[in-house]
Amino acid sequence: MKRSTFGIEFYRAFHFNGFFAALLFVIALAVYQAIVHALLIYNYPGVGYTGNTVWTQSLFNDVMVSMANFLLRFMAPFLVCLPHGMSYWTDRIKGYGKNLLTRVDRKSYLLGKWIAAVVSGILVFVLPYILNFLITGLFLPIRNADLMNLNHGIHPSHSMVRLFYKNTFLYAAFYLFLFALFAAACVSICLAVSTMTEFWFTSLLSPFFVCILLLNLGNITGHHEIAPFYFLETSQPAGFQPEAVIFGLLGTIMASFLIYYLRGLRNDVF
Repeated sequence: MKRSTFGIEFYRAFHFNGFFAALLFVIALAVYQAIVHALLIYNYPGVGYTGNTVWTQSLFNDVMVSMANFLLRFMAPFLVCLPHGMSYWTDRIKGYGKNLLTRVDRKSYLLGKWIAAVVSGILVFVLPYILNFLITGLFLPIRNADLMNLNHGIHPSHSMVRLFYKNTFLYAAFYLFLFALFAAACVSICLAVSTMTEFWFTSLLSPFFVCILLLNLGNITGHHEIAPFYFLETSQPAGFQPEAVIFGLLGTIMASFLIYYLRGLRNDVF
């Protein structure tokens, strides 16, 4: 049976070694976090804070400076591009794109590749949080955050604090949505840059360089919340404005996609 362009790209994305490598790494971080924090509290109730819930000991929490949490956020711009973000560049170099475009429409090829790359990238970033939450929930109680528990790290003056204490599950769902947008933005940047360069590392590391640039810009201007390393913290750093972050990520996705799509249609790179 003839496979559609979308089916081909999704098959490539989810059968590529880069996807399995990234997935294995983030799953290892999720399991490590659960063992070090949740399982330790479960086995030794006197260790750490009292009244622990899944929210204070999982990847959703930043009070305890977790190496797993830091590595996941720091390496996310690179990890989400591993599954399929480099596929356009690879097709150009190895000639696979030329072979494929003799049988499929160029527009379908570009759109299918972008969708497959975004979906696989989102899975790499969102899955460890969900997995870690489920593992932590096996040992610690899952309930709405306690208003009297000050170990959550959410300052009363921060935005969305009412949602955190009223319905912590919706709060977590919001951050999963934010993580998905961030992953889509990183993958879109990678694909856009891959239409302009001949060097694979330039494309692969371009989202990470953008994050570093925003981090330095935030340090210079004093607006640290513009840096992904800050606004991806679930404890909500000072100055965090969810609407601004969402619109910024959506704008980045749209702009990067247009660059990738229009250059892909125009450039005779195959």
